[in-house]
Amino acid sequence: MSDRLNSILSKLVTSIEGVKDEKEMLLRLIIGLAVFLLLALFRKQISKAIVWLCTKTIARKSDVAQRALVDALSVPLSFFIFVFGIYISTEIIAPSGEIRNPVLLIFKLGVIFSISWFLINFINSDFSFVLSDDDSKTKKTAVNFIEIDELHNRRENKDKKVQ
Repeated sequence: MSDRLNSILSKLVTSIEGVKDEKEMLLRLIIGLAVFLLLALFRKQISKAIVWLCTKTIARKSDVAQRALVDALSVPLSFFIFVFGIYISTEIIAPSGEIRNPVLLIFKLGVIFSISWFLINFINSDFSFVLSDDDSKTKKTAVNFIEIDELHNRRENKDKKVQ
């Protein structure tokens, strides 16, 4: 077992620049894995803390806005923290960047996916908090149109199910 581990570590040392010996490589692997596991295991708690801070600073006056922000941001942020853990752990393991390009691509795709997921969730949330402090007829008309269209679609779906 230790011979196999030493051979794997020696291959990693020769392929990754900036790592001096097998002990340093083993230490980097352990630290990288520990960072990844900490972020992966506690991603929901970290996400909840960040979302709580956002709701208390951005939407502190409106309970509906806080609820919409929590519903829209919690899961995409948790996914982002997981992807961030992958990125950070690979940067710890390979500091000179031998595997940076594929991991950076995964990280960028994860960021784009998380932001898109958040925006889709936020757009699908309840928009009544937008109208609370604004008397703009344009916003009221747009939101009323969306609500009427949604009710119309629900009625059509019910009618189809009844038939």
